[in-house]
Amino acid sequence: KGLDPYVVCALVDVVSGFNPRAKGKGGDYCLFQIHPFWHGGVYKRVGDNVAKGCQILRVELTRCHGSIDNALGRYNAGSNRRLGAKYAKKVLTLSARLKKETEERQRLMNISKSQCALLHSLLQQLAQYIGYDMEEMKDEMKKGCPYWPHKEVNGKMVALRTGEVSPFVVASAIDWCHEKAAFLGYHLREGS
Repeated sequence: KGLDPYVVCALVDVVSGFNPRAKGKGGDYCLFQIHPFWHGGVYKRVGDNVAKGCQILRVELTRCHGSIDNALGRYNAGSNRRLGAKYAKKVLTLSARLKKETEERQRLMNISKSQCALLHSLLQQLAQYIGYDMEEMKDEMKKGCPYWPHKEVNGKMVALRTGEVSPFVVASAIDWCHEKAAFLGYHLREGS
């Protein structure tokens, strides 16, 4: 509570690389690299280590009057300001990158969801016009769409489900639906 999850993830990535078995040179343990000498115990269990690591970071944040740069520096380097500043910059740069990548993934997922809904609607219209059931129509679309990716499952190549592909691929499938309909002399309706 009260901590930026991107900063916490970046901190763990920097100090331990998300390795729960990480052991530092000074006897630091687990994800948050907590030193038993300074923090009254060995926190090798992941849950305990995460809880204690977050607690320590919150305490440092309070000591540093809300300055995350200073709190991260103290978390890693204690009173060594130069080393702490370098470390804090590394964590905050990674945190910003993680946040940006997560937001971009979310944006693409939202685009993909609306595109998938449109693709489903177009496939339903085509299936009804041609007289196929939806599975037959989806199979034909996946064969006909030049960019539709496949994966190997039990030694057989299987087309990915709509939600597993990029918005670009879904857009190419939407184009394929329009081209197929035009070839058949049928006009597809987009929207409700």
